[in-house]
Amino acid sequence: MSVFDFNPDDNHECFGLYCLVLLDRGLNALRRRDLPEAEKWLGLAWQGAARLPREETQGLLPLALCCRALFEQQRGNSKEAAELRSRALPLVDEIAVEKEGVPFLNLMAGVLADLGEHRRAAGYYERAVERAVGMGKPFVVAELLEREGVCYSRCGLKEHAATVLRAALKILREYSGEPLAPIVMISVGNALRQTAPEEAEQLYKEAAGIYEAKGQWESATPPWVNLGILCSEQGRHAESVAYYERVLRVREGLAGTPPARIASLLNNMACCRRRMGELDEALRLVDRAMAVEKVGDAGLVASIYGTRGQILHDAGRDAEAVEWLRKSGAERRKAGNPNLELLAENLGFEMESLRRLGREDEAREAEESRARLRRAIEESPRAGVNLGGLKVDLAGAVLIELAFGSRPGARYGVEDARTVADQLGALVAQHGVGGYQGLVVIPESVTLVFQGEDAEALFAAMGQFLEDHSLFNGATVLIRQGKAVRQVVMRQRVN
Repeated sequence: MSVFDFNPDDNHECFGLYCLVLLDRGLNALRRRDLPEAEKWLGLAWQGAARLPREETQGLLPLALCCRALFEQQRGNSKEAAELRSRALPLVDEIAVEKEGVPFLNLMAGVLADLGEHRRAAGYYERAVERAVGMGKPFVVAELLEREGVCYSRCGLKEHAATVLRAALKILREYSGEPLAPIVMISVGNALRQTAPEEAEQLYKEAAGIYEAKGQWESATPPWVNLGILCSEQGRHAESVAYYERVLRVREGLAGTPPARIASLLNNMACCRRRMGELDEALRLVDRAMAVEKVGDAGLVASIYGTRGQILHDAGRDAEAVEWLRKSGAERRKAGNPNLELLAENLGFEMESLRRLGREDEAREAEESRARLRRAIEESPRAGVNLGGLKVDLAGAVLIELAFGSRPGARYGVEDARTVADQLGALVAQHGVGGYQGLVVIPESVTLVFQGEDAEALFAAMGQFLEDHSLFNGATVLIRQGKAVRQVVMRQRVN
């Protein structure tokens, strides 16, 4: 029976789950910028939710409204997106989250993060973590903690981020070969870069080393970029420039590198040159960043504007500096939860430029605004993580690293990986040896994660399926039982 034939009068609970599946498909399509596909799935989910009794839709309708707001936002219909958002968020805050399961909480958190509502999203991830801890799912807990930590970072709440991200990394370090581990290392480093730079540097280098050992150079560029930022902030300019130049060679040498990655790198290089006092070169680089088309990231645009304002401030071109710093602040405030830390930083530069221009009233306003932002950071409720109840029931795991990732142009893509992962998950569940836990995507590979009591039995149940599907050609399979690990490389077949 398909969802299209399902009668909600037969089983309201199952129909609600079908609606969640439809919303998940719609969100995945939105993240791929496939608007026709997203419209189809989100429309079906909306129709399905509308067929349920009101008491059954307390969470579904706000979630569907948020998805529709995100759809209209991506379509460029800002007025309708704002209207849907204003209807949805009060309802989101009224949801009885204690009645909702991990799939709903994860979906809600994800769409809120996509809408820029990072503080709300972090709260939903925190509740999802609580549920996953009780279910004894350490890898799900680690993934949710990573997403929660990134949300806190994007709000400028670095101490909150460090708390939950360290908890995620602690879980992952217990298991060999976890593909999420280097991603979390980078996120922890970002949260600690200013308060614990030595620890951050070690984590960036460890993450980079994991990717470098596999020749995954594109995935190594984020830790290299962050090492460049850290070195620049510490006055280690030669090291910073070397890291940036390495990243630029990799990213410019790869066809299809997203424009945002080039623009972000140029912006960071401009910041480095500003700290070196090379202001003409810094302006040249930031102007190159501004000239990159189709960046599609309001936060990055705000950062580029802010960098330009800081360079002009250092050059003594104060009137222009104020203009660009204010443009940066305006861009940041368009987000539901702007980065408070970066807003406060730019207000400091703006305040100094205003004072040098003799605009004392405006300078006092900027100083008061900065003080309010700093109070908001200090007064934000602390992030809490309680992993005391986390019990690991499944000792075995099979991790299948496919020989393709998110880069365009490959024979297979991430959606193909999702499809076979679901099929393989159904197969191992049918054999009663385990289940599919999720996937981790980087540009060079997609890793499918399966768990079961007996890793060898789990792998044996997959054997013929892996042999029969060319998508698994050249895949690296990690079979892990507790601390014991063995590796199998699937043979390359010529079709």
